[in-house]
Amino acid sequence: MKMLKMQIARIKKLFLLSVLFLAALSLGAQSDTMRSWEHGGNAHMMISQAAYSNWVAGGQNTVAVNFGTRLFLNYKGDKSNWANEFNLAYGKIKVGSEVRKSDDEIIFNTLYSKRLSEKTGLAVNGNFRTQFDRGFELPGDSILISEFMAPAFTLFSLGIDHKANDFFHVFISPLTMKWTHVGNIEKINPESYGLSPGSKNRYELGAYLRLNFDKDLFENVYLSSSLELFSNYLNRPQNIDVNSLSKLNLKINKYITTVFTFQLIYDYDILISKTDDQGNSTLTRGVQLREIWNIGLSYDF
Repeated sequence: MKMLKMQIARIKKLFLLSVLFLAALSLGAQSDTMRSWEHGGNAHMMISQAAYSNWVAGGQNTVAVNFGTRLFLNYKGDKSNWANEFNLAYGKIKVGSEVRKSDDEIIFNTLYSKRLSEKTGLAVNGNFRTQFDRGFELPGDSILISEFMAPAFTLFSLGIDHKANDFFHVFISPLTMKWTHVGNIEKINPESYGLSPGSKNRYELGAYLRLNFDKDLFENVYLSSSLELFSNYLNRPQNIDVNSLSKLNLKINKYITTVFTFQLIYDYDILISKTDDQGNSTLTRGVQLREIWNIGLSYDF
């Protein structure tokens, strides 16, 4: 326990030094002679519905509604860049008389880069991820497994940022702090997210790599894809956390868009509940998959 407290204290000191380093980089940006800000985003609302009456093949009435938005605020100077992106998504689906959560995310990314060359910079990166609403182990179940800030994941990294071209971007960090927080441990089992019994926080120190691909594949067809890898120096560094997220946008016209989302997550420390044929529930490690296909109204601003 004493060793663990010492490790946490060291990580907190590194975090403070990282913040001071970011402040120093920001002050350096004040010498930029060319400064410009750009901002914008996208909002969408997707609706789907299925109804059956005397349908001999069977089927359940369903109604699904999904909302989402992406906002960005970017700074470009002759010596530094600062990119910020905020993503929100929330959806509900009604199957028969039962209402379930179909999508739920809050994601914030920020990256400040002090240019070393035309394509490469010394950078500070931050990432935050959580959800709005409660999630349950099984549909109609009372076992709570998530809610706002339970869990919440925060990454803070120092590293090198390299923009190979307009659509491919690499960030690599040998010094990254990962903070996992579970706010409501009275109802949500913190051990499911790699925390010690009775603890609300877990700190990790490791290496981090993120690859981003954002490109118009064809006219009105846009792909946004990212791959994140994290290895914890302090515990089982060979077990690499993986987070892969891809969104394919097919724009039908100015206001109608169809969006396909696919996400894969593997985290050795996160335990997944599985139920066998006898109805027995166990916690085990595994790959998390999320796939969503929506069509509806979309607006760029």
